[in-house]
Amino acid sequence: MNNKSVQLVAALPQSLAATKAINMTRDEVLIHKGEVTTHAYLILSGEMIVQNPHANGNVYLIAQLGVGSFISDLEILSQNLINSTTIIASTASRVLKFTVSEFVSALKTDNDFLFMVSSRLADKMYHESYRLGDDLYYKGVDKLKIYLVKSYQERLFESTDNLIIDKTRQFIASEIGVSVKTINRSIKSLLKDNLVAKISGKILLKDQHYQALLKMTAKFKTRR
Repeated sequence: MNNKSVQLVAALPQSLAATKAINMTRDEVLIHKGEVTTHAYLILSGEMIVQNPHANGNVYLIAQLGVGSFISDLEILSQNLINSTTIIASTASRVLKFTVSEFVSALKTDNDFLFMVSSRLADKMYHESYRLGDDLYYKGVDKLKIYLVKSYQERLFESTDNLIIDKTRQFIASEIGVSVKTINRSIKSLLKDNLVAKISGKILLKDQHYQALLKMTAKFKTRR
């Protein structure tokens, strides 16, 4: 384990620290929404994405979880033992796995552990509240503009000035929390306004597109 993982394990009650870690591959599902909560987890390395799939087929990206994040803490603390979301490894990851009874016992007998879990859960809820509060005021096309600007900025050190968004529209919709229909309408609008181009069905961003979108999204800076 790396130093960060060692520190995380050292902060746990002894009964949980002795738990064996499990490895996960990228895109492997850890828990499914709607299933009974049987375990809690602590991320030692890697990253996870939190998805909220709906019956109509839409899948929304709720959050990303990194090292030190607990999983299923909300369900266990609220005593609603049904998974509220689906958790998927977005990178190769390593997690500690505890049974619900082990996790509850540690919460009841170790006040420091209870405070740590509660504080981290409150922090997640606080930032999620801020994010949702901001997003409520954004139109679908504005969310897509912000997404495209961020995508372009993440590859600024590449030699080419062009960026092809090599993701499905369903995936983009899930990442920004809108429907596929909204994505399709938004892309059509951006194409009409010459803010993006299209190649082989994919979104193509050139530098002039990025510069125009950057100016348009300057007012959408987040408060965090």
